[in-house]
Amino acid sequence: MTRLFTLCMIVLPSLLFCQSEGDFIFDKSYVHEFRFEADDPDLLSTLYENFLLTFEAPYIYTPVKAIIDGIEIDTVGLRVKGGISAFEPKKPLKIDFNYYNDAQKFDGLKKLNLHIMAYDTSMLREILAYNIMRTAGVKTCRTAYANVYINNEWQGLYLIVEQIDKTFLRNYFSDDEGSLYKNRVCQTVWESGEETMAHYDEMLEIVQNTPALELYEKLEPIMDTESFLKYMFLQLLTNTVDTPPSANCNYFIYHEPRSDLMTWIPWDLNLSFYYSDYSINFNPPGSFFKK
Repeated sequence: MTRLFTLCMIVLPSLLFCQSEGDFIFDKSYVHEFRFEADDPDLLSTLYENFLLTFEAPYIYTPVKAIIDGIEIDTVGLRVKGGISAFEPKKPLKIDFNYYNDAQKFDGLKKLNLHIMAYDTSMLREILAYNIMRTAGVKTCRTAYANVYINNEWQGLYLIVEQIDKTFLRNYFSDDEGSLYKNRVCQTVWESGEETMAHYDEMLEIVQNTPALELYEKLEPIMDTESFLKYMFLQLLTNTVDTPPSANCNYFIYHEPRSDLMTWIPWDLNLSFYYSDYSINFNPPGSFFKK
């Protein structure tokens, strides 16, 4: 018994230390359950109406009670998210656990996304694309499936997608104090962290003014070129549209201060493996290195 107790004291702290935020909610071995409840009998309509009022931040969140895998969280912020997908009958959602309580998190996370896997009857494209990216070593979101209910009415099967924020940066980079950029409506803007566009502008200047044969050599000192090339190759391999190569949309870029490198982070991969079922004609507006 003494040996067993000693072993537990050695092993358990190691296991706890190895756990990172989100390990439970992104457990893919089962379908999770998200329930949102409010006194408003037309909660879904209210969420959608609030979405139509503000397409950009500051967004309108609605206070709801959340029950996730049987665990009750008294008040969280909930809103409809997305672009074209938000106009589908099934609404994509964003949960902000600390919107009404700065100290509140769930499984160490402040926010989560619930994607509807739009235009994908298989409901496999997005999760497969993220898994391929992660397996190849590209820093990107964790995912898992969930059944979603609003006021006890089943909304369907959703994909839980990790939020790209400071928690994400802590888990994937050596520090979280750098500048995070996001592509919004096909334009790259500052999102969080050190408020500067200088790192992005430097990369843009090199791309626009360097001969093609010299580009790799010029970019390597300021950009994680290995990760970037994997990201671009895998988007072409999986025929992922509505992304940088095809439509100049849907990505994050993070400047990590310690390495002084820019890293591209994939986002919104629901239009992956785009070979059948649904067709669309994209007319790219130009280089995806657009300011």
